[in-house]
Amino acid sequence: MKGSIQYYPWLAKLLFLIGIFLIAEVLFSYLGMYLTDFLFPGVNFLSMAQRMETADAIAPDSPTVHALQLYQVISSLGRFLLVPFLYCYLAGVPSLSTLGLHRAPGPKAILLIVPIVLSAAIVTGFVYEWNQGIDFPAALSSLESRMRDMEASAQNMTDAFLGTQRWSGLLLNLLIIGVVAAVSEEIIFRGLLQHVFMGWTRNGHAAIWLSAFAFSFIHLQFFGFFPRLLLGALLGYLYMWSGSLWTAIFGHFLNNSMAVVLYFLVARGVIDSDPTETGTWIQALVFLPIFALFMWQYYRTTQDGKRLDTGI
Repeated sequence: MKGSIQYYPWLAKLLFLIGIFLIAEVLFSYLGMYLTDFLFPGVNFLSMAQRMETADAIAPDSPTVHALQLYQVISSLGRFLLVPFLYCYLAGVPSLSTLGLHRAPGPKAILLIVPIVLSAAIVTGFVYEWNQGIDFPAALSSLESRMRDMEASAQNMTDAFLGTQRWSGLLLNLLIIGVVAAVSEEIIFRGLLQHVFMGWTRNGHAAIWLSAFAFSFIHLQFFGFFPRLLLGALLGYLYMWSGSLWTAIFGHFLNNSMAVVLYFLVARGVIDSDPTETGTWIQALVFLPIFALFMWQYYRTTQDGKRLDTGI
């Protein structure tokens, strides 16, 4: 069993990875539904799905939200965390070093990630606004309508998750959306998939953008596709230049946690801005060179990362 796919060609390895990911998707979806049904017997998944599709509000901190949170944790850990370690086992490679978890980044790199993510959020905010305004041709109007319904459903779930006014709810969201999502998604998309693409293309930039595409695509939100694509690419470069996946994990955690805290402050009435508001083109124009400056400094600081030379 161990090392059974070690000598497969790169494309076969990629297809094998997709296969075990889809199997894990089904298995852990059923496991998540079973456990939430057992622990929250009054919550019906079909009813939840229907309410989200019709944009009916779901009260924050309700049993329905807690059931969704449990389901998301189980699903994320199964699909995004278990699959990479299983793949490494079958490929006959050491998991921690292969996934970039063996190396701790330097303190200067970590400090630089803070202004990088903050300035990137302003720039991608403008990209998000542009992405939201894309109109499909008339022949694809039904597809556009369906995609916008999916976007509204996802926003409805986000509002339910993040609309808490309780400190315990804030901490729980930071754990689930900040820590669990950042660790699990970075391990599979940057730690594993980016490396697999590197083995296929032999080009670090191609590997970064291909894994960023997969990262954005899997969220199934077209009208947020491009800013998420850029975020994925940013995290990919943080990882490639440093050789430590912890840089990408920290950047992802910081990006998600900013949204969690912003929603919390709005819900508590501390600030009155809409958490879904995005940056203007003027703000993006101002912060783009700031972002580039800090990225250049990060690049100069972390040029000892060599892990993406060969792929697996």
